[in-house]
Amino acid sequence: MINKIGRNDPCWCGSGIKYKKCHLNRDKMPAPNIFEVGKSQRKFLNKKYCLYPDASVKTCGGGIIKAHTIQRNGGLTQIAKNGHVYGLGFHFDVSDLAKNQGNIVPKLIGINKASTYTGFCNLHDTNIFAPIENNPFESNQKHAFLLAYRAVGRELFAKRIQKDIFPFTKSLDKGMETEKQILFQRSLEKMEIGTESGLKSLEKIKENYDQIIKCENYSNVKYYIIRVKETPEIMCSAGKYPTHDFQGNKLQNLSDLSIDLDSLTFSIIASDDGGVIAFVWINENHGACTNFIKSLNCFVDEEIPHAILRFAIGSFENIYFSPAWWESLSKDNKEYIQKRFIERTHPMIPYREDFLMDDGKKLISWKIAAKETNVF
Repeated sequence: MINKIGRNDPCWCGSGIKYKKCHLNRDKMPAPNIFEVGKSQRKFLNKKYCLYPDASVKTCGGGIIKAHTIQRNGGLTQIAKNGHVYGLGFHFDVSDLAKNQGNIVPKLIGINKASTYTGFCNLHDTNIFAPIENNPFESNQKHAFLLAYRAVGRELFAKRIQKDIFPFTKSLDKGMETEKQILFQRSLEKMEIGTESGLKSLEKIKENYDQIIKCENYSNVKYYIIRVKETPEIMCSAGKYPTHDFQGNKLQNLSDLSIDLDSLTFSIIASDDGGVIAFVWINENHGACTNFIKSLNCFVDEEIPHAILRFAIGSFENIYFSPAWWESLSKDNKEYIQKRFIERTHPMIPYREDFLMDDGKKLISWKIAAKETNVF
């Protein structure tokens, strides 16, 4: 098929560029230098803008900052060692994969960088999140919403980067055989469709959250909060479209682009007397969030922390570990965590319906102090 394309015809990859300026003789080009690729990828992370609704030069102040999705003071500081925590996902690039023979291995990250993104100006970040930064976390709709707003903002910021980086990613098949180029580009096509769909959905979700910020009406906020007696060794802030519950039952179909999917946010933070695990959502069309939480609530208290760990390490990249905890794990348990992370983040690995079901692993010893919700 490719041999029949004229030099001046549109390239087979769908770029819209003439074949002679796109994939012609690409198999003979030098393969990308993995460290140069990592350097180029990091440039996409340097965008700076404020996600506050109707943000502008007139309404913003103090410049764009590295906004934390997890509190640094009182949060990451409590689990850090020499000012560092272990991180997965968002801080990685292809050069890290090269160093680790293609494996994703948690790496030490300074707490001034961990969980940060340049998505708010200093004024809005300070004003919006003051109630949960300057006061003990309370199990109410406002505090729950503010945790969720942080997570949604970060998810949107990351998804926009993912979209922006696709044109660059498509150039990484230089030096591949033609057949591998085709497989590479077709795989990226599917990923790009999913990213575009996800971005549209997140933009809509963010608009709904913005309305709550502007109106200060938190009556639609739903939460399920678990308080534990210990400071969690793991902290997280992220969003999720739950597809299966903790018993393996299907909740909604991500591939159905004709519906508005139910989404929730998930946070693990430190508190004055231990830790808080918060599931939060505002709009629900299919009951996916409520049924997801009900399936978690079915576990006895002793099993819930382990279910939460399975969910956290197998679902999110904005997650951080205590160095003392991670370094104390056996080699097998470290490999277990890395495997679960890769299985849920690798686009070519199909989702297992039993992924959240009990697998017998007990890697934490949190004791539940309370469960607080306005859902049931």
